[in-house]
Amino acid sequence: MRLLGLVVLLVLGLGLETTVSLYLPAVPDLLLVAVALEALFYGPRQGAVIGLLYGLIEDIYLGRYIGLNALVKTLVGYGIGWGENRIYRDNLLVPVLVLVTATLAANLLWLLVALLVGWSLPPAGVIWRQVLWQAGLNSVAALVVYPAAWRAAGRP
Repeated sequence: MRLLGLVVLLVLGLGLETTVSLYLPAVPDLLLVAVALEALFYGPRQGAVIGLLYGLIEDIYLGRYIGLNALVKTLVGYGIGWGENRIYRDNLLVPVLVLVTATLAANLLWLLVALLVGWSLPPAGVIWRQVLWQAGLNSVAALVVYPAAWRAAGRP
């Protein structure tokens, strides 16, 4: 059941990333949602592995900056998983806060790499607005997915 959920989020995430971007100011990153929730329930190793797999698939599917999403999602998955035993998961605000943190961290890492390699970036205001929109959309997606992830993790 857990594997099926991960595959569904992968397919939906890739589909949304390439279609919804025309209609919304930002695109929800369902792959990041899956990585963060997987790490939250199963720890840093599982978070990093799912982050690496999802990131590589995303990089290959989108065909740009091969390895960047893999690096970012691996580091975010490991970081969220590191807090697995320190986070009280019974509160419904937890997935919201985890996804806001994961979204900010992922975008910060992506921007850091972009700056290090010299890519041209849009103005800071545009980036900031997009990151905030994405954090909000990811949090809403996490609220929808969290109950299923909770049950898949064997929680009552």
